[in-house]
Amino acid sequence: EGCLLVERVRPPMAPVAGSKLAFLLGSALAAWNNEPEKIHEEGSLSNADRTIFDANLLREGVDFGTDHELKANDEYVAAFIQSLHSAFSDRPRNNHYHNFGRLPHCDSKCQSHWLGDGVCDPLCNNAACRYDRGDCDVELPKVAFFHIRKTGGTSLHKYLGWQYSIVGEKVCRIMSFPVEPNSCGFYDFAGSRNGMERCQVVTRENGPEGTLCKDCVEELEDDCKYVELHHWDVSVALKLKKKGYKIVTLLRHPLKLLESSYNYEAFSRTNALNGIPGYSPDFDGFETWAKDRTNITGFSTLRSFASCWPENMGKSEITEFCKILPTYYRRREIANALAGETKSQEEMYESALTAMKQIDFVGITEDFSTSINLLHSLLFKQEKHECKICPGVDENIRSNAHSHKYCIDQLENLRTRLKIRENMKYDFKLYKVAKDILSRDVEEAGLYKADHNISITMHASKSRVISR
Repeated sequence: EGCLLVERVRPPMAPVAGSKLAFLLGSALAAWNNEPEKIHEEGSLSNADRTIFDANLLREGVDFGTDHELKANDEYVAAFIQSLHSAFSDRPRNNHYHNFGRLPHCDSKCQSHWLGDGVCDPLCNNAACRYDRGDCDVELPKVAFFHIRKTGGTSLHKYLGWQYSIVGEKVCRIMSFPVEPNSCGFYDFAGSRNGMERCQVVTRENGPEGTLCKDCVEELEDDCKYVELHHWDVSVALKLKKKGYKIVTLLRHPLKLLESSYNYEAFSRTNALNGIPGYSPDFDGFETWAKDRTNITGFSTLRSFASCWPENMGKSEITEFCKILPTYYRRREIANALAGETKSQEEMYESALTAMKQIDFVGITEDFSTSINLLHSLLFKQEKHECKICPGVDENIRSNAHSHKYCIDQLENLRTRLKIRENMKYDFKLYKVAKDILSRDVEEAGLYKADHNISITMHASKSRVISR
């Protein structure tokens, strides 16, 4: 949006001269801003050059034939400008404003094409600029995303970060490992305008007792409207809930999550070694790794919700059993953790269920399209926040959900396959509860549940189903 697409429509065709293309792009911008005085004469276009624009003009019912000079007072230019207005007319705008030209008392640092473009710009957020022509008058709820490893949470974080940044709200992250200060984790739509100061990152490092989030919530600045909790357990999320945040999370099929964790660490992570450290970088190593998982009871999601996880608030001493990282622990580490105080799957499940009841929104990775559109309808009800990017986010997660190189069903040892599933019994129960919650919320919202061929696009007043 805001770009002019120039196509070859009748090959063969000579390229557009740089100065003429610059003029036409400048004309497009001037048309967008209702500033015709900025259109300057640049000579004439060849027939080949003109052909590029004939397609747009014909769509508007205009056909001028041949040999027209491109001048500021030419009807050809007027028709071209009209076609640009038509092409841009479906951009998200505040319905209260229809004149998008320069406001006479608005500071020139607030560029006119920023006004009313759906992005809240701090330089335009004042009375003279009519509060960015309505872009800065959106009140969004405080939201914290409880991001569990390998659930597709990166895509959801990018979506939420984008939604908050376009209205000028600060995006914040609490990371369970060190990152660069401005690692916002998404493209800040307004970043080029405000120097990325709308992003705050709080980090912690791993220590002997795990990675502790002591005082990390207190480090958040007061204007953090959206916070991503990157790989922490539910205790951090519930502390933010007490501060008025709505808690959002995603759950994934437990077996797919475990497989994804292995394949990401082995093949996708930067400097990946084709295997988990401590195991040979081949299928034999994967088989050994999987066999060692048969000694673990309760996996990432169950443990994160049960506050039996090494990345936590750190209020009390954590047991060795709760320091287990299901993807990374090796046989000896698992044995040492099981030698002391443990928790049964049933105990962890009851704690996890209690915590899940306090979560405001639970989405499902395998129903990502439904989840993100339902979330959008609940959080962003304003008309100009219609979820135009939801299909793109959904496609992104689908493209990343490629088949794993190694998966549990490839194992020849049936006992290993069955034992891992047995040890995930309560992870599966929690996942089933989450799916039931999503189905209930979809029904209460009056939405249709999306399948692999359908996506739901939300509107402020109604929903409609669009085939893709």
